[in-house]
Amino acid sequence: FEQDTQLEQTITKVKSYNIFLKDLPIIQLTTTKNINNINTIIKKIFDHLKTKIKNSSYPFSRTYNLIEILSKDLNNHLLD
Repeated sequence: FEQDTQLEQTITKVKSYNIFLKDLPIIQLTTTKNINNINTIIKKIFDHLKTKIKNSSYPFSRTYNLIEILSKDLNNHLLD
């Protein structure tokens, strides 16, 4: 059964993705009230992505989508 479902491979993939996304400061970005902190948080996000993506199996297309979603969230947060 486990071979048919590729459960072990999927668990390995999910663990790798979790390591990639674990310390990403998304909540800080969407909750900060100080406009000056946004630049620092964005820099932290891109530094994190740059260092973690090299050692991760996280797909580049999903990384692009993640950045796009973060941009939309930031835009919505700034407009509120």
